[in-house]
Amino acid sequence: MSPRTTAALCRTALSATLAAAPGAWAGDPVESGKYAPLTVVIYNQNLDASRELAAYYAAERSVPLENLIGLAVPEGEVISRADYERTVRGPLRAKFDAQGWWDREEDAGGVMRPVRNTIKFAAVIYGMPLKIEATPGEPTGATDPATGEPVRAKRTLQNTDAASLCSELALLGVDLPDLSGPAPNAYFRAADAYGRPELLLASRIDGPTYEDAKRLVDDAAAIEAGGLWGTAVIDIAKLAESKGPGYGIGDDWLENGALFYHKAGIPALVDRSPAVLPSGYPLRDDVVLYFGWYTGHVTGALKDTAFRFKRGAVACHLHSFSASTLQTDTQFWVGPLLARGACGVLGNVYEPFLTMTTHFDLFNARLLGGFTLAEAAWMATPAASWMTTVVGDPLYQPFRRGVRYDMATEREHKSFRLAVRRWGGDRDALLANLERAATNLESAALREMAALHLLGEKDYPAAVAAFEKAEAAYTEPADKLRQIFHRARAMSESGDEEAAVALLRAAAGERAGTPGGTCAMALANQLDPPPPPPPAQ
Repeated sequence: MSPRTTAALCRTALSATLAAAPGAWAGDPVESGKYAPLTVVIYNQNLDASRELAAYYAAERSVPLENLIGLAVPEGEVISRADYERTVRGPLRAKFDAQGWWDREEDAGGVMRPVRNTIKFAAVIYGMPLKIEATPGEPTGATDPATGEPVRAKRTLQNTDAASLCSELALLGVDLPDLSGPAPNAYFRAADAYGRPELLLASRIDGPTYEDAKRLVDDAAAIEAGGLWGTAVIDIAKLAESKGPGYGIGDDWLENGALFYHKAGIPALVDRSPAVLPSGYPLRDDVVLYFGWYTGHVTGALKDTAFRFKRGAVACHLHSFSASTLQTDTQFWVGPLLARGACGVLGNVYEPFLTMTTHFDLFNARLLGGFTLAEAAWMATPAASWMTTVVGDPLYQPFRRGVRYDMATEREHKSFRLAVRRWGGDRDALLANLERAATNLESAALREMAALHLLGEKDYPAAVAAFEKAEAAYTEPADKLRQIFHRARAMSESGDEEAAVALLRAAAGERAGTPGGTCAMALANQLDPPPPPPPAQ
């Protein structure tokens, strides 16, 4: 993924201003049920599964029947630009005109665009194309000697008209004068829930299988009733150190996300090693937020067959081709994340340039502020008619405002989040109340959460002691091993890598021949790489 961008969007995308902390803007998200009349459901009428899922989604979200739009599109994930114009854009515009959903006028530059639009969201259903391939370049006059076909000029990344279907639908009503490269997104960095008339907030109900896609609908509805509760994993790649300073912005997005979780009372494992979390890492079974980069295919702990996200999770791994296809549970990232239970995922169908991708920190800020998945994604994405695709119910609100907390469920996470919000500015009061809650609930997990909070505060000695206390409280070997890994991380971040390596190597020796032992050795080798093998004689 190149950090380059096009001149038209440089000033916006490279703005030095990062997202404010959650809750710092005057937004007023509304319950997604009120959005039903503002939503269209777009499906492939040639595919039974697409028709069935469209009807199911519309019923679950109370979308009016007249808002269901069946299109006769070619099967497959890739559609040509000509077929998109003929089978998607043209029929959709005709529908919007016939229903009186919008008014379009020429702007000062002579570009026709919506000035009124009663439709805000588009749910793109399983079976619709994923991406629009680039139009072939103009003939060069030469002939391919092998095929006899005319040789066409290659399109560059700067002038390609390829795009994700979602991103192209976002500007359905705009007569773009030039399809080459990205178009500015007028909703980028918005702080209100009302959108912009020219932008259609499109998101896919999709996945590797029909069952995966249908689960997105069920999970979103189930989680909204009581809110999303669990832990976060942030996997920072430190690419600025290995690939150059232009990549530092990706790490900054993830660091800002970690800060938001810390302030919001969401316990987070933050890994700052260049490699992804290795296979065998004993992740908790309540991961509801995952953000990382920068490998081409799912690997490490998230690829382990035993791992599965907690219901309702939002998970994203930043890579140029993370959404090249969704019809896989082992390749790239978006498909595998969905197959492992994620409910909301973002990805790129072709090379987008780093600064044209969704800004993960801004996305997290808006999501934590109560906005829907589609609102948060498009508020955080600088470009439309480009490469980003959003997968999940567009109306999904994992952190919906106004949810009444029933303390009979999710007691540990609710106790932790409420404690951080109440005593976050008073360290002693926070720790005392968390210890009291951990004792009353007999909860080792709450002690681990408190230790993670101390690590987020960079209070390394206190964090090491707290992780030791959590390890003693746990009974399962995997949970105990995770506390050892946490302690090693605290030691390493404090500058004592020697102690961290010794701790990890000891854990590896005690668990030799097990996945946990192999993982411990991998973590130790990240901090203290072994010498290369001698050259062959």
